[in-house]
Amino acid sequence: VSGAGDTVVATLAAGLAGGLAMSWAIRLANAAAGVVVAKTGTSVASPAEITAALNAARARSHSGKILSRADLPARLAEWREQGHEISFTNGCTQAMCRCCARRGRPPTG
Repeated sequence: VSGAGDTVVATLAAGLAGGLAMSWAIRLANAAAGVVVAKTGTSVASPAEITAALNAARARSHSGKILSRADLPARLAEWREQGHEISFTNGCTQAMCRCCARRGRPPTG
């Protein structure tokens, strides 16, 4: 497995095949992806690293990092007032866009 997307798919499939409920398999896959994106280059997430990531996520769950939909607009307004730019990504950094494909550029991810 290489990359966060591959890690998510593999871990999600393993979790579901092992009998986890979808919600728990998603948590597991997200934790594994978080481990690999924190590393340089192509890497793997060990069971111990995934466990540590899940434990850290549990500890952070009350730190205000995870917001409800009702609280999100106020937080976004606060960040914008502070001059932050807000953006979202689907994580597909290795896909080649049409513009780069026309120019013959390789994927940048």
